Amino acid sequence: MVQILSREVRSDLGLYAFYLSSGAFGHPDVKATVSPGNIWDFHGGEMETSMVMAVDPSLVKLETSEAGIPSNFTNTRSLKPYGSVSISWMSEDWKTEDGKPIGIGGDPSGATAKKGEIILRTSARELVPGLLDIRDFPVK
Repeated sequence: MVQILSREVRSDLGLYAFYLSSGAFGHPDVKATVSPGNIWDFHGGEMETSMVMAVDPSLVKLETSEAGIPSNFTNTRSLKPYGSVSISWMSEDWKTEDGKPIGIGGDPSGATAKKGEIILRTSARELVPGLLDIRDFPVK
């Protein structure tokens, strides 16, 4: 949606609106932080919880964490809540193993502040070239 809006703002108003997404969740260094078997890591899962722990560990209570599984998609051939063939996911798509709606994607129990540092540093490093391009972009 942001991409569509930024195009319209540029077309209609001549304003250059840039949106940033480091794409670091797909970076090999970041993927390596996810615990083996945690195939659904996504919203509120291990990576995001690790990032919060790196910033302020007092905000995370891992002892009460539960994993979220997109139960409607576990047996589909290729339709997933994200990826090349996807449907816009909603929080109710994610449930605990016993079927309780949770809105969390993946299992946050393997999160650590060290993993969060890796993810945040990788994200920042991946964004810097884009920020420099924005700074130097030839506005007409």
